[in-house]
Amino acid sequence: MTLSAAERLTAAGHAALPWANPLDAEGWERLLARTAAELGDGGGRRGLDIGCGPGLLAHRLSERLPGLHLRGIDRNPRFIERAQALPALPRLRFECLDAAALDPDERFDLLLCVGASQAFGTPREALASCQRLLRPGGLLLWADIEWAAEPPQALLDFLDCPRELYWPRGALPEQGWQALHEEVASAAAWQHYESTVGGARRAEAERLDDSESRAQWRLRQRAWDAAWDADGRHCFGFHAHLLRALP
Repeated sequence: MTLSAAERLTAAGHAALPWANPLDAEGWERLLARTAAELGDGGGRRGLDIGCGPGLLAHRLSERLPGLHLRGIDRNPRFIERAQALPALPRLRFECLDAAALDPDERFDLLLCVGASQAFGTPREALASCQRLLRPGGLLLWADIEWAAEPPQALLDFLDCPRELYWPRGALPEQGWQALHEEVASAAAWQHYESTVGGARRAEAERLDDSESRAQWRLRQRAWDAAWDADGRHCFGFHAHLLRALP
């Protein structure tokens, strides 16, 4: 499959990050432990990781829940290649698939949607889609951006992002959900994430075949670096939640 430049740079940018998001390993281990405590060994349960990326999160969860039948999907084949290269587990599988191709009548006991709300549209649309895909009482491991501070209009204009796309810290829409656990990426973890991803994207951009594309992506990365330094690091927060779908 031929990848677009954006898909190549996304995969390369996250290649050095096992979790492919700003939350540190300790935070994820606490969330996985709480998830496992809610599901026991997962026997007879079905789970889906939407936008699974390189697959480590699903793999760690499968290790904790050996009875859970877990499927990881992602539209980026580079991510799926990395996920499939992980040590095989009997009830875990990965496939290259867009969330739009999911059977709307399928229901799951556990969903993971970590930094993948765009698979369904906006974060609010993603939460609604996840609720439809879960059985009553099912669990959602959700993580996405929340505004840590009021974003200035200059940042919103640069991102072409409506202010209401994300909600302020602590204001996750909880209608239909019971909140069980939350973890928040620290400022230091965010900065490590941005530095690592940005450096890897810059290196991959220099390997693009077309000189015009290389120049274009250099400019994009410089513009993002400047926006991050000026406003992004103050305004962006990354929060991970374990939620239960209410009947």
